Amino acid sequence: MSRVLVVGAGGGREIGEFRTGGVVGPITAIDPADGNLEMARAVADASPETRFIVGIVDDRADGETFDVVTSLLVMHHIPDDGSKLAYLRGLRQKLAPGGRPIHADMCFEEIEDFDRLIPAFQAHAQIFGVSADAARLECEAVAGLPVVSGDRMSDLFSQASL
Repeated sequence: MSRVLVVGAGGGREIGEFRTGGVVGPITAIDPADGNLEMARAVADASPETRFIVGIVDDRADGETFDVVTSLLVMHHIPDDGSKLAYLRGLRQKLAPGGRPIHADMCFEEIEDFDRLIPAFQAHAQIFGVSADAARLECEAVAGLPVVSGDRMSDLFSQASL
C-alpha cells in the first residue's frame, strides 16, 4: 500500500478519490488553512489512516517520505521569487525513492490566455456544485495570481529535479 501526501488538501476530493480506489494506505493531508482541512474532512471519506495537518510542505521536516506526493492547483498561489522553486524542492524531498509526484497547475504565457479557459472552468464548477458567484470570483482572482508560463514551469521542474 502506498503512503500518500496530499499538499494543499483543499476540498478533499483527492483524498476521497484515493480512498474510493482502495489502493493507498495512510494519507497525510496538509493545507495552510484550517478551514480548507475542515472542508476536506467533511468531503473526503477519511479513514483513521488519514491525518490532517495545518501547515505547508516545508513544515514537515521530520524526514517522513511518501510513495505519492500530490500538488493539485496549489503552485499558482505561490510567488515566483524563489518560492515556487523552494516549494517544488520541498515536494521532491518528501518523495520516497521511486516515489511518484502528481502535479497539476495553471500555466500560460499571458493572463489573457486564461480567458479561453473560463467557460470550461465554469462548467466544471457547475458540475461540482460551485455557485456561479463563487466561480466568477475565482476567475477574477486568477488575474492577480503569480501564474507562470509553460516554459517557466518546465524550467522550475528541471531545477527541482522533479
